[in-house]
Amino acid sequence: MKHLPLLILLFLATTFGWGESQPTSEKQVDVSVYSPPVPNKMPNPKYPARARARGIEGWVQLHYMVDPSGNTYDIEIVDSNGDRSIERAAIKAARKYKYQPAEYQGKPIDASASALIRFAMADSGKIWSQQFAALFKKLTNALKSNDLAEAESLISKLEKVEVTTLYEGALDGFIKGAYAAAKGDYKGVRRAYSGTLALNEGEGFLTDGQVSGIMLGLMQAEMATGHLRAAVETWSSLKTKLTDEQLLKKLETQVAEIESLIASDGATSVRGTITGGYSFFYKLSKKSFALSKVDGRLAEVKLFCEKGSVAFPVTEDIIYTVKKDLGKCSMYVVGDPASSFDIIDGA
Repeated sequence: MKHLPLLILLFLATTFGWGESQPTSEKQVDVSVYSPPVPNKMPNPKYPARARARGIEGWVQLHYMVDPSGNTYDIEIVDSNGDRSIERAAIKAARKYKYQPAEYQGKPIDASASALIRFAMADSGKIWSQQFAALFKKLTNALKSNDLAEAESLISKLEKVEVTTLYEGALDGFIKGAYAAAKGDYKGVRRAYSGTLALNEGEGFLTDGQVSGIMLGLMQAEMATGHLRAAVETWSSLKTKLTDEQLLKKLETQVAEIESLIASDGATSVRGTITGGYSFFYKLSKKSFALSKVDGRLAEVKLFCEKGSVAFPVTEDIIYTVKKDLGKCSMYVVGDPASSFDIIDGA
């Protein structure tokens, strides 16, 4: 595996707006002099007329950069309910957002931010269709009795039902996550439960016990699939909701092991697959990475850090090193649907 010299990445950084390149020697950075971007103006999106007429609700999770003037750019969809008109409306609204820009050592800089945009009807609430409700209840019973054959048949039927409300969206992710857990499909658990939690936030569709259970399942799935930083972040929210002391101690031990692994010099490998669109999202744990064992076509990597961003074409088996003072970074691997690859985090 080839190593991309640090000076080359610093050249990329200058080209794509990370600022002036710095000497390769390490330098201690006082993180207290950094302040993240703060929203000043976030106008409501325009509800797509066709979706409104059909009673279609939806949601879009966005990630983007904020420039030193407080304007957004490089807007990416992390997740959504899949309605294209709602996705377009969300992106159009986010382009009009205004922020108080992030500052580093007293100067405004480019920085990353995110938003969850919901599209809901005036009478929105715990509304679901009879067809959806019937399938959901049958699926619940099949999973309780561990009848995976029946559950698989019901999931196939549920896939054909149009999800039209936020409540249905939350329950759809909830039951599909439970089905994935029963099969030992941790990637499916992670995809389903992360969307459910995002939808439930501020809506209260699920009970506190259900939310805790989903967060626990999500954390375990993140650990099982190698999404270590995501697992630690899920734990930071979950630990305040648990009352079982024995479970808390067990999980604290697991998290301590993860944090030790993140802090170590060793590398971890995550198998990524582009599903439901044209990109795969991953939160980096370390300051170097590589893409390997590519099956399919990958176009580019978009790296979003707390204090900068960069995009570059994918070159397999090249080690990329990220400047330490850019803070935590997340990446989008863009390519053809169904393309798969290994992310070597800490290569």
